[in-house]
Amino acid sequence: MSKFQKIRKAFNYITDRWKTTDRIEKLYFNDNWIDCISECNKALEAGKEDFFYYYYLGLSQFHLNFIDESTENLELALSTSGTQKMNEAIRKYRNYAKYQIAANFRKSRKYEQAISQLDSSIQEDPSYLNFYYLMANIYEDMEETELAIEAVYNGLTVEPKNKELLELQKHLSYTYSLEQSEKRNGG
Repeated sequence: MSKFQKIRKAFNYITDRWKTTDRIEKLYFNDNWIDCISECNKALEAGKEDFFYYYYLGLSQFHLNFIDESTENLELALSTSGTQKMNEAIRKYRNYAKYQIAANFRKSRKYEQAISQLDSSIQEDPSYLNFYYLMANIYEDMEETELAIEAVYNGLTVEPKNKELLELQKHLSYTYSLEQSEKRNGG
């Protein structure tokens, strides 16, 4: 095979992957999750193992309440992202996959697994604020308001003026004051 043929083959391979990913992404963002799942499965069955195929498969499954399958495919996405250079290039997608896995655990009421996922995710990238937001919501679900406030505080140390975290902080402060008032009044 000549050098030109090798380059052409590589170019065709990359173009095919890009077209497939583009088609899958459009289906996902048009809320066409069933077709998105079908396209992802076709690509994976054809032996095209790719971060984004597993990623959009897992996200689509979440929207259809296939929570265990969603978690499994998001974990596969994370395991196929490859080299450190590639991981850095798709950092926001990797972070969202980790976030979604924790959200899946929350939805399944597997709170300890969700917190564990978030703890390790924060250690890897403490700048991703959605980790703190979700952690605070999980602690609130568990009626652990003080820990929820601490999670918000940790997020605000990263970005002190984040509106969503500031709003959550107000809500949690109010909830905490009600809890303390009930304790003082014997409730």
